[in-house]
Amino acid sequence: MKNNDNDNVEILLVEGDLTKRNELALRLRSKGHFIDMAKNGFHSIKEIEENNYKLMIISDNMKDMGIEEIVTIIRSMENKKKTPIILYDPPTNSIDIDLLVNELSVNHIILSRDFNQLITKVSTYVKK
Repeated sequence: MKNNDNDNVEILLVEGDLTKRNELALRLRSKGHFIDMAKNGFHSIKEIEENNYKLMIISDNMKDMGIEEIVTIIRSMENKKKTPIILYDPPTNSIDIDLLVNELSVNHIILSRDFNQLITKVSTYVKK
């Protein structure tokens, strides 16, 4: 979805699991946020290239691309180097947290599915 159609879109949600993606999107929307959703790594890269988001939320490794690869590609885009990224309940056994925070500048990592903690972090970047 292009936010040329809806200039209010603020957040790109990247989640491969349809149920989790819809649940998280519903909860974010219930808090008044406008979001786009990406179902895999390549889709997320296409969306971030074509749109300007205030925030990205990445929730899992995708089947086609891991979190580190997605973030590396985004950070290599000149106009996206400062786009805030939150990792929400990522698979800690398969990601390099040190790399993501120190080298790729991921802004926050929430290591649980605590939605209230996510909303607190989201409100840092997207004011309601």
